[in-house]
Parts: sequence; structure tokens; C-alpha cells
Amino acid sequence: MGIFNATMDDVDCISPLIAKFRVELGSLRNVESIENQDSAKKEFAEYIEADYPIFIYKENDQCLGYLVCRVEMWDITY
Repeated sequence: MGIFNATMDDVDCISPLIAKFRVELGSLRNVESIENQDSAKKEFAEYIEADYPIFIYKENDQCLGYLVCRVEMWDITY
């Protein structure tokens, strides 16, 4: 039980959560959709490839939550 850094080994554990989040996010925009596991797995792989920190909360080998720290640097000149 605890919070861990996610790796590609966690794709099957985390993809249902990502898919559910995408459906919820769409519903906030009045867009109906269904959970898409393949799309969620692709999104997770893109986060891993982009080297975004991803944390998952696991209990009894089940993923119960996740956080993606998606930070993009902007070149700001003063």
C-alpha cells in the first residue's frame, strides 16, 4: 500500500483509471463517450515517453489513484 513512481509495467493497472478520467472530463464539457482502454494505454505511454513524473496509489496491487505532473517549460524573457 502506498504511492509509487509509475513505469510502463503499470500500464494495465493505471489505464482503467485514465479511461474513466477521460469520460468524466468529457462529461464536464457535455461530451458523452465510453471508456477506451487502448487510448488510455497510448496516453500513458506518451506520458512515460515525455518523461513526466507519474505517481500511482496502490493498495493490494490495485491502482486506486494517479497523478501526472505535466510541466512544460516556457521560454520567458524579462
